[in-house]
Amino acid sequence: MATSMVLPNLISQSMLEHAFDGAWNNTQNTRPAFMALKTRGHIDYGIAGESLLWKVRVGRHAITSYADMDDFTIARQNLSIPCTLPWAFYAMSDAITTDEMALMSGPEAFYRRQTELVKDMCDNFESRLSSEFLNSDGGTGSTNILHGLETFFAGTYTSATKLGIASDTYAGQATVLSGITGVTAAETDAWTPTLVNVGTAATTAGVTWTNGGGFTINNALEIFDFGLVNGMKGGTGRTNTPDLGIMCRTHWSRLRAAMTAAQTGFIDGAPTGTQGFGIPGAMQMSGTEIIMDADVTNTAGSEVSYLLNFNHIWLEVLPVPGIKNLVSADGIEPGAKKKMFEVSTESNIGQNALRIRVNARLQLRCNPRYQVKFASV
Repeated sequence: MATSMVLPNLISQSMLEHAFDGAWNNTQNTRPAFMALKTRGHIDYGIAGESLLWKVRVGRHAITSYADMDDFTIARQNLSIPCTLPWAFYAMSDAITTDEMALMSGPEAFYRRQTELVKDMCDNFESRLSSEFLNSDGGTGSTNILHGLETFFAGTYTSATKLGIASDTYAGQATVLSGITGVTAAETDAWTPTLVNVGTAATTAGVTWTNGGGFTINNALEIFDFGLVNGMKGGTGRTNTPDLGIMCRTHWSRLRAAMTAAQTGFIDGAPTGTQGFGIPGAMQMSGTEIIMDADVTNTAGSEVSYLLNFNHIWLEVLPVPGIKNLVSADGIEPGAKKKMFEVSTESNIGQNALRIRVNARLQLRCNPRYQVKFASV
C-alpha cells in the first residue's frame, strides 16, 4: 500500500541549519568585507542588550609643564563618547507545497527541488548581506536594518576641493569636523570620515587632480594615494592605516590599468601584504589590498569606492535563542556555538506546505574616522 511523503522528513531543520552554517562560512571566506572581519577576529557572537552600545575614545590626555613645588588640580578626564545603534533583524523565507510534489515525477524530483531551494536561499543570503554592508543607509529612518557604510558617509562636495565635507550622524554622534562636544580635547576629526572628491576639476592651482577630474587611468594612482594618505589617522602604524580597498567595477578596472602601466608595486593574484588578508584576485598598493565587489555602486557618472580600515570595523551578532553562546573576555569559550542564524520549519496543513524561515539578528559598528570613500560628484 502506497504511503504519502511527509514534508518535514524531507527538509529537516537540522539539514537547513547545516546549510546556512555552511553559507555563513562561505561568506566569511569569499566576500572581501567578511574575509577581513574574520581575519581581524572582529565577528562577535553572543552580544546582548536592547541596543548595541559602546564607547569610543575621541580625546587625548593633555601634558602640562610644571616647575618644582608647583601644585595643580587633578581631575577625571572625559575622553570618550557613547555610541548607540539599533539591532538589525533580517528574515528569509520560502515554502514547498504538496501540490508542487504532486506535479513532480517522483521523489527524486522533489529532492532536486529542495536542494535548489536551499542553495538559492544560501546564495541569496551571501549576496544580500554583502550588499547591505556596502549600501545600506541606517540613517534614512528605516528600522531594524544594517547600518552599513552609507550610514556615515553623507557629505557635500564642491568643484574647488578634493575633500568633501562630512555632514552625517552615526550612532548618535555628528560626523562633521569638530562635531564632538562635551569631551576633553576631542580630536577635530574624531568621528569624521574622509570623503575624496573624485570629480573635482577646478582650475584653481593646486586643487584639481593633475590630469583633470574623474577617476581615469591617468589619475587613478594619484587619487587612490591621496585617499590612502588622508585615511591615515594617528600615524602610519598598522591599526591607523586603511587595509582594504573595495572598489566599483569602473574604478577597479582603471586602477588596474594604471598600476599595470606603472609597473610599480603591482601584485595581482592572492597577495599576503602587510595587512595579511590574502584575498584572491586582489591587487596591492603600499601594503593595502584592493579588490572589486560587484555590489559597490557603479552607476555611470556616480561611481563610488571605499578604502576601509578593518581594525575599526566589527560585526556584532545577537545570540540565537536556545543556543548556548558562552562569551568570555577573550571571545567565545571552548564548546560554545558560534551561531549566526535561527532556522525554523513548519508543516502548515492549511496551505499544504512546508514553510521555512531563517532569522539573523546583528549589527555593524564602525569608527568613521578611519574610513575613506571615493565619490564621482
